Amino acid sequence: MGLSYCSGVGSSRVGLHSVHPHPAEHVPFTARALREPDYHKREPAFMIPTTPRGIALRFALTAALLVPVLSLSACNSAPAKPETPLVGWRHIADFSGRGSTQTESFNIEATQWRIKWEAKGDTNPSTGTLLVMVNSAVSGRPIALGLENKGNGKGIAYVTEDPRFYYLVITSENLDWSLSVDEEVLGQPKGS
Repeated sequence: MGLSYCSGVGSSRVGLHSVHPHPAEHVPFTARALREPDYHKREPAFMIPTTPRGIALRFALTAALLVPVLSLSACNSAPAKPETPLVGWRHIADFSGRGSTQTESFNIEATQWRIKWEAKGDTNPSTGTLLVMVNSAVSGRPIALGLENKGNGKGIAYVTEDPRFYYLVITSENLDWSLSVDEEVLGQPKGS
């Protein structure tokens, strides 16, 4: 009796069959060592039982793996807040008077500056006026309305324009006025 190696078409089994002189007596014989493995039935390499002790072990292993990962990510999770620069003011010029006038020119090197102003001496309430126009000393053209006030008062007017030489045109009636011009200076907090 001889052996032949055969594989069925469309079948995933490969086996050895004995050869008999009569085909009716053909009995298949499958060799276990030559079978393709059943990967879908395979057990995991490391299996923890679902007993109370196994569940505790799963929890302990999960915590042991996650705690270092989470603690490392927490160290770098909050980006450092950029420190807000400190704002200071550098004094540029003072002007005061009564009535209308034009100031001498002054140089502003920042994009933001301010006019601290005070108007007083109005004997009849709200009859005095103070109007301050900001003009370019380069071209002579008006750049912005600095402030407009009726009657006695004081305050701060902010101007945001390109750095250049400026002058102020002051129109005033029945008021004594004083103006102080300061430009913005940015700095960093100590220890930065």
